[in-house]
Amino acid sequence: VQVINLICEHSIEHRMLHLLNEKKSLAYEVVDGLGEKTSMDLPSGRAAFMERMESLMGEPGIAHKVTMPEEKQEISPIQQLHDDSVSRWGARLDLLQVCNQNNRKTVVAVVDHCDSSLNSDLEKNVAENLPQHDLEILDRSTYETIQRLIEAGVLNLNSELQTLHQSQPQDKKQQDKQKQQLNKARKHLNHAERKINMATVLANGGFVIEAIPALGEAVEGSLESLALLDDIDNTPLSILYIESHLIGTKKVPENTTTLVAQLRENKESMEEQQALTLLKDGQTLLQHVTETLNQMALR
Repeated sequence: VQVINLICEHSIEHRMLHLLNEKKSLAYEVVDGLGEKTSMDLPSGRAAFMERMESLMGEPGIAHKVTMPEEKQEISPIQQLHDDSVSRWGARLDLLQVCNQNNRKTVVAVVDHCDSSLNSDLEKNVAENLPQHDLEILDRSTYETIQRLIEAGVLNLNSELQTLHQSQPQDKKQQDKQKQQLNKARKHLNHAERKINMATVLANGGFVIEAIPALGEAVEGSLESLALLDDIDNTPLSILYIESHLIGTKKVPENTTTLVAQLRENKESMEEQQALTLLKDGQTLLQHVTETLNQMALR
């Protein structure tokens, strides 16, 4: 009550000073004959009271400004697993599910193909976010085989599934394009296989050095068949492309660049033992390329 009385006294005093200033200003206008001011503002009691309250309390409207602390939205472990996996491996991740069966919880990840970097990263994500869950990583072709067996009734899946992520199926136009590329690549590889067979026949007949030209065509042709899947038909393929796009994606063995470089060098100085080693590496390469195209056909 004392505070309110004090505020009221100050308010009345403030109003009186304001009225005296207004009257003084109006008198000067009349005496000087300027005529610009013919009336004065008379503040209401409530307005003056609020004005005085604001001047005593500080910034106007400060009583209404209450800063509420921001609520942090906690992300569930399952959502965190989804976000981490999709942000890093979304382009290669076909499916991410949590399977509950007989009190056993398993995270199932389906990827285009398995490699150590992807596998270890998914294992780390599951261990950090869902430590009580097991992890099963399947490549695309294996998963599709399992699905066909389930549809045929060979396998029975009685589990509660929670899908965290599933990639969208490609449109028909894109699928048709990939099918055409794959058919073209297979035809190119068939030509390379004939060349490697020719080189093998020559080497078995004692003409090892003479088999090197056919071997070179077989190796270059097998690599070109994979490049056709990327719409690249420039020949010969650069070593940089072979390293980054073929070896880097495990479509060919790691020693492919060495094999290509040796076959592109002067073959006249090549010894028979070196030629036999190159022939063996070339046969391994064509087998690897054939498996790569077969896996892509199952996707």
